[in-house]
Amino acid sequence: MLLISCSDEENLIGGNSDYKFPFEIVITGESNSVSNIPFDITIHPLESGEIENPNPDYKFKFSVMDAQVKNGETLLTNDTWLNYSDLSQGKLNLTFNSNNNSSAKTLTVTMKNSQGYEVTQTKSFGVANLELDFEVSLLDDQQNPLPDNVIPYVKRQNTVIKVQNLVPENTITGVKFHSNAILSVNGNPITNSTVIPYGSGVFTIKYKDDSYGVQPINVIAMDQQNNEVTKGLIVDLKYKVFDVNFTWGTSSSVATNTSDLLEFYVVGNWNSSPYHFTRTGGRTDKYIKINLQKYDPDETFYLECIRTPNTLLKYYGGSSNGNQNTDPLDTNWQGHYILEEGSNYVILDANFVAQSSTIWGSGTVTFKVVSSNGNEKTKNYNINVYLNGSLN
Repeated sequence: MLLISCSDEENLIGGNSDYKFPFEIVITGESNSVSNIPFDITIHPLESGEIENPNPDYKFKFSVMDAQVKNGETLLTNDTWLNYSDLSQGKLNLTFNSNNNSSAKTLTVTMKNSQGYEVTQTKSFGVANLELDFEVSLLDDQQNPLPDNVIPYVKRQNTVIKVQNLVPENTITGVKFHSNAILSVNGNPITNSTVIPYGSGVFTIKYKDDSYGVQPINVIAMDQQNNEVTKGLIVDLKYKVFDVNFTWGTSSSVATNTSDLLEFYVVGNWNSSPYHFTRTGGRTDKYIKINLQKYDPDETFYLECIRTPNTLLKYYGGSSNGNQNTDPLDTNWQGHYILEEGSNYVILDANFVAQSSTIWGSGTVTFKVVSSNGNEKTKNYNINVYLNGSLN
């Protein structure tokens, strides 16, 4: 086999010639050592006679093992004669099939002139299957990476999985997603057997609203020979942070007041003792209603109450389901009230004790709802404690 390139000098013709005018076939083109990647080979005659060839109308045919050969977009069959002038720029496109191993493959090209004189050349290509490899990443709808593959609640409707081919020469043709979660890809519901065309490698996934927690996804990429490679992606579907709102009022109007000012006072007069007072006008306590909505079924909550100054108020937990006055909330090991989804009640009262110990004036109280998922929400109230009356 002659592996040289043609130059003008090589194509100079001189000397005697007949129908066996001497010519050879030059086959150029290097194997990519990949069975399923197309590459070009070039075929051209090399005229070596001393005078002009009287029979220049060449035809050719080829024979090749385990491969497809194309002339432009036309698929060629073995042992079919083709006019050399019909060959697209002297080039063939060669693609070896997937069942090739690393052993060399042989391409045989036969050319003949118009008198039927034939010359055959062969070329061997070192062919090996190139393994498919890719990386997979989790992005938001702006294609920004999601840290630690955690999907916020608001992003589960438009999260992007990007499958990037690490071996561009080996084309990825399709992708499958295997997951226990019910999801759709590019707006279409999928099953574990659904093959999605690869395209740009960017796939928009959507989860059901009630999906949460860690959701593993196996991403399976396929090449054009249907070879498959699987890589795992661990996705953490974070629930929406819990919702909570606070209102206050008396026991009969607990949900009617949203003011941030709580005022506690005694309606009446001090008695003659300098250390005691007589309460003559209504209750001084306030009911704080905590309306809690959670999204993660496993999420738990407790309430912290921070008073400044600490002795200004006293508080205790009223029942969420029973009597607000007599059935208290449960407490955890730290003594904090345990909150359930729905309406929870905490009762605040001025810390009225003996006159010499009662603190009059203003302060603050902060309620902090703490989640087992590490989230917190707070509400601050201003406090006034004073006597609405006169001393005897």
